Parts: sequence; C-alpha cells; structure tokens
Amino acid sequence: MNIKESSIGRITRAAPAILGLSLEHNLRPTVAAIKERCNLTNDELAALIITVPSILTLSLKKKIEPCFDFLTSELRLTSNELGAFIQSCPRILMHGLETSVSPKIQMVRDALVIEGAHVEQAAIDASTILKMNPGLLATTNSILRSRIDKYLSDPDTTITEALRPRAVGRKRLVKVDAEDKIRKSSPSPKRRALIEVIDDHARMHFDDLKASPLTLYDNESDSVSLIAFAAGCIYPSDDINLVRGGRKAAGISIQLPQVSHTVGLLEDKFQEATRMSFGMIMPHGDTNPRDGGLVQAGFPFLRPSRNRCDLYACHGALKVILQLLKQAAEERDMRNTDVNIQIYTDSTYAWKLLKDSGDLLEWGSATSQAEVTFDVDGPLPLANPDLLFPLTKTMHRMSNNAVVNRRRNERLCIGRNVSIAFRYTGDLRYDKENGRRSRDLRNSAKEAAIWQFNKG
Repeated sequence: MNIKESSIGRITRAAPAILGLSLEHNLRPTVAAIKERCNLTNDELAALIITVPSILTLSLKKKIEPCFDFLTSELRLTSNELGAFIQSCPRILMHGLETSVSPKIQMVRDALVIEGAHVEQAAIDASTILKMNPGLLATTNSILRSRIDKYLSDPDTTITEALRPRAVGRKRLVKVDAEDKIRKSSPSPKRRALIEVIDDHARMHFDDLKASPLTLYDNESDSVSLIAFAAGCIYPSDDINLVRGGRKAAGISIQLPQVSHTVGLLEDKFQEATRMSFGMIMPHGDTNPRDGGLVQAGFPFLRPSRNRCDLYACHGALKVILQLLKQAAEERDMRNTDVNIQIYTDSTYAWKLLKDSGDLLEWGSATSQAEVTFDVDGPLPLANPDLLFPLTKTMHRMSNNAVVNRRRNERLCIGRNVSIAFRYTGDLRYDKENGRRSRDLRNSAKEAAIWQFNKG
C-alpha cells in the first residue's frame, strides 16, 4: 500500500485487530473497494489508512459500502467528490448511519428550513454546507445541535455562514490536495484570526509593568502589583506516529518574576504558597535547582491536553497569588491596600476564554456549575467547564473579599480593591528577554509533564 515502515507501528497500535484479518477475504477486498469507489491514488489511500487505521477493521458489506451509498445519495456526491469528502474527514466512516450521520444531516436541513428555505432547497443547501465542511458529520450529535441552536438565535449570522470550516482547532493528521476537487468552485471560507490584532501603542514591555521588588509585606504600601506567567504542556506531544487515546501525562509551570527580584524571606513564602496550592510539585535537587519564583507541578485531572493544561496553569497561578495574599493578610492590615493581579499566558485558547474579567466574575457568582450559562465561542465542552468554573470561583472570592481563613473560620481581607486580569504574552513587546521567558516556561512545563509521565 506504499505505507512507510515507520507508520506501520502506529497502524498496528491503533487497530491491532488488523493483524487477525484475512488478507484475501478482508484486507484486499476492503482496500480495493475504497480505492475504486473513492477514485484514490495509492498514496491517497495510504494517507487515509494511516490517519484512521480502524477503517480496515470495518465490514465492507455492512458498514463501508452502505456508508458510501448513503453519502453519495444524500449529499449528491460524484466519485471524485466522495473521495475528497472521505479524505477530508475519514472518521465519518466510523460513525453509525442511523444514529449519527443521518440525524446530523437532518439537523442541518431543519435549521435551514427554520431560516426560511423550502424543504427541497434546504436539502440542496445542506449538501453544499456538508461538502464544504465534512467534519460536521464527525462531531457528536449534541455538539452539532448546540452549535446550530446558538447560530439560530444569532440574528447577525446565517447557518450557511456559521457552519463554514474555520482555520482553528486541531490540524488534520494528513493533508491532501483532493479537497480542492470539492472546494474549487466555492469561495474561500472566512478565517478567524487566532489572536486579536493589538495596536502597537497598546503593546507593553515587561519593564513597563516592572517586576519591582514586591511590596506585598510592606506595611506602608497602599498599592501592590503581582505579575505571573503560566504555561502547560503534555507528554508525549501529539504526533502522527502516536496512537490517539494512548497514555499521556501533563505538567504546568508558573513563574512570579518578582520573587526572584526580591531579597529576603519572599522565596520561603512563595514555597509555602505553592505547597498550599498543589498536591504534585516536581522536586528539585542540587543538579536541577529551581529558579526563584518558579514552580513546576503535575496536572491532576483526567483528559490531559495542551488546552486543558494551559487553562489549569492560569488557575494555578491565581491560587499561588491567593496564598501569598493570605500570608500577607495574616501579617498586616490589607484593608487600605489596592491589589492589581496580572497573569500572562502564551495560549490563545486560554486567553480567549479568560480575557473578559466581567464574564468570569459573573460565572463565578453562581453557587454551582449547573447554574452557569457559559457564553463562549464554540461548543461548551471545548471550554472545559470542569476547569473553567473553579477558576471563576477563585477569582470571584478574591475580587469580592470572600476569602476565608479556615484555621480561624473567619473572613480574611486580602485587599481593599482586588483586580484580576488575564493577559496574552503577545501583548508584550517582543525582545530577547520576553522571548526567552516564554520559551523557558514552556520547557519547564514539559519537564513537569515528563516527570509526571515517568511517575506512572
């Protein structure tokens, strides 16, 4: 099949049942049928199998051919279009016709009818939408339903525009030119920028924020500024030769540069704050000393991913700062001190979720996650509410002086006015120092992920 030997390991790990199939009665007929029906070259067919090896374990008569017949009929696909369609999103073949593919096609048609299209025209328009964005059929029914409901309630967009493919999210495992067969007659989809454009005058150098010696424990200070940088990483990283669903571990790295710029007992207070914030802190010996103000910790939740780690790292930075403020409040009167907290992330995913402090405080005011209506761009599961909601609760407690000293079972004032903002590191003027900081922090998060992985 012209598959490189280096990719065979991935195929057998992802679908070991292939080794138990008959060459003559299973594999050869399945490969021949897919190649013929989809009009694929040997290289295109190989890329398809490398991307989703489990396709070879499907029944040709009961699964693959019925799926081809259904898609060809329902979406009015030619042989070339069918091939491009399957290449764009081969995981469609793994979905059930009656339980997944057919209901999603009907969802799109019904949405177009609600917008005012006739039934016949809705079927044609739905076919065009799905040809442009085959991935819609590979998502779950509930996610597609939530997307459609959101777009139907938005007067400024249409279903046709809203369901166009976007240049965001996970990259395809295999890129193919065959998609052009479908898209050559259609206008290019609008692409959403990964980050918002920042005016040059709005960009700041870290020296402008200045990690001046932290005055948190200074009784004469009426204003305190705390700055933190946060990053997350997974291990092993995503790769074409790694099987999806394989064991992964994750780690986070948080740095408060003001700690390293301040002499005295602040490092000890920082260590105490990190101990109170995390259960799995990466140990450091003489051969691998920890820099001042830096903590590396394991990711304690299920489903580790780069996005989830970055989001948790931001919450972790906030928790460390909260513990520093609690230590300060036990030593001095903070009722006349304004506290300004800025947490920087190089993750556009985390920054987009956290950039609106007003939304975060509103969500955090709810007593439970079930009461919150998260107004986020895209399906709610992608916002990871199991991590997002606890972050908003911490932020709400800090901003509304609802922090409790558990030892004394009483409220603890951590500041007169506590403002919290999450920033994107791209807002900082790029120079060697800022570039090195982001790179080193990401490497530190990877070290923590490897440590967590080796722990098992």
